[in-house]
Amino acid sequence: MPNSPSTSGSDLTTTMQRAFGNAVGADNHRINSRRLIIVGALGATALGAVYLLYRRSQSTTTTHSNRDPFAFAEECKSQGIEAFRKRDYQGALNAFMQAVDSLTSLSDDDRSKDMLSNCYNNIAACYENLENYDQCIHYCTEAIALNSKYWKAINRRARSLQTQGKNRESLQEYIAALEEIKDALTESQVKTIMEERERLSNIIVMPEVDAILKNTVNSYKPIPQYVIANWMWYSVTKDPLLIRAGKLNKDGSYEGLDAALALMKKGEYDNVLPVVEKLVKDNSQENLEQAKAILLYARFLHMHNQTADAREVLKQFNDIWAKLDEDAKTNSRDVKIAYLCLMITIADSIEDASAYAEESLIIDGHNADPFMALGLRYMEHEDDVRSLAAFERVKHIDPSQPYARFYELYLKFVLECKNGNIAQVHQCMFEFDKAIQSQRTPPVFALLLFAKVSILIGNSELALTSVKKAIQIQPDNAYALSLHAMVNVEPYEAESMQQAMDKLQRNIQKVIESDKNYWEPYRTMARMHAERGKDNLAEENKVMPLFDKAISLARRREEFEILLKDRLWTELELSYRRSKMFKGANPPTVSRQPTALTS
Repeated sequence: MPNSPSTSGSDLTTTMQRAFGNAVGADNHRINSRRLIIVGALGATALGAVYLLYRRSQSTTTTHSNRDPFAFAEECKSQGIEAFRKRDYQGALNAFMQAVDSLTSLSDDDRSKDMLSNCYNNIAACYENLENYDQCIHYCTEAIALNSKYWKAINRRARSLQTQGKNRESLQEYIAALEEIKDALTESQVKTIMEERERLSNIIVMPEVDAILKNTVNSYKPIPQYVIANWMWYSVTKDPLLIRAGKLNKDGSYEGLDAALALMKKGEYDNVLPVVEKLVKDNSQENLEQAKAILLYARFLHMHNQTADAREVLKQFNDIWAKLDEDAKTNSRDVKIAYLCLMITIADSIEDASAYAEESLIIDGHNADPFMALGLRYMEHEDDVRSLAAFERVKHIDPSQPYARFYELYLKFVLECKNGNIAQVHQCMFEFDKAIQSQRTPPVFALLLFAKVSILIGNSELALTSVKKAIQIQPDNAYALSLHAMVNVEPYEAESMQQAMDKLQRNIQKVIESDKNYWEPYRTMARMHAERGKDNLAEENKVMPLFDKAISLARRREEFEILLKDRLWTELELSYRRSKMFKGANPPTVSRQPTALTS
């Protein structure tokens, strides 16, 4: 049954709230197809004739000419609402048209404009139920012209654009509403806009995301810190390549494999691959050194997004390993374990990864590195339960392993959040903080994880303290600098908003300087220039190139989804600012339950 109409004026907010909940209904009330054909065939002229007959059918004792036009319009509107409730959408349409005709003779006062806007919206509701979406959009526009904050008309116009397949235009409606009338919207209405924005954006950008992923499979990407960080800093402790790199002076002069490792230690990740590639092709090296070069080469191929090539290269490792005698294999178990760790990271399936971890126990039952790699692989797949189990195995194999317990604390926090167990969430925070405080120099990644969970519970002060500690330990950590920039955004009392924005921009620039291959700061800079564009149109020209730069550096599906949706929203915001009028877009088809009127 259609929603009950509201009156006008003071009842407008209540009406908007009621109508909002019925924005999308079930497909239960389709109109008889024969009747639709008749209605559709009427055309503008025939509709006028029907309207005339309707007027003549009204009581002859009290005519339009000898009654107060506003009172007559209210009566027609009431008749239209009653007809609408009976699903007589054509009869309702005629009545609302008659009300409009009466109102147009009145002066342009607020009461008449409010009534006229309501009638236009009700006419749009009739056309929506008659599946005449062009006319629905037209009369929504008429209603909005009289009341720019008319949520029901805005939402109805957006829905009609959706049913016409105009997703982008419909999305523009919702974005414009957030830009222009957010203060006039209820919390529920804002929630609906955000949900519709997300849904429509997914419809629009997902085909592009799929195309990008298809085109970037096994294609070269520069290496940002966050791609190499887990391996270098936050997980394994017995990798022979990392142990060897740790003994090098990053400013020293080296040859062979040490030259590549020194570049890695200096953070020149994109320069490692060409150096180590030459070593892989140099057959004059001894077998074990060649095997280590192959491991480093394959790992950097993977980190450059060329995982298929990495798997192929590792076949050479197996060939070389087979040539070693048993004593050499026994004395180089750490090299074989490092190979298995890499295979866990790049295996085609999580089942294969698990099998490699189990195989490692046969070679060295005291090396927990493979299960650290497995736990991280599960985390990538958001399999929190199996990830926790892997980190438990790490603690069992090597109780002194410095990282596993922090991952474990973080995952327990995530699981308790998902379960909605507030008491346990705070207990996890307490245990996490206690574990960090127990170490004189806690791992940087642990401080960053703690900052992350602090942000999730809304404690930005605690997050900022943790991030600052991380930066003291590792000043060039791009992720830490990025978190610091985003958490430390509250302006001081003496600062203007412009000064606060300038400070944020300087902090984001530091992130880019520490890691030019990290996509997040370019996205943040794009949003900042879009914000500055409200006062300076020249700033808008910097926005899209920054988004394009961020997209070129992204590599994971979730990163592309975030960036493409953010770029779309920003593009539509800028478009709205330029035009200063609502436009439409298209989400999925709306159900055909009769839609609400405005009374």
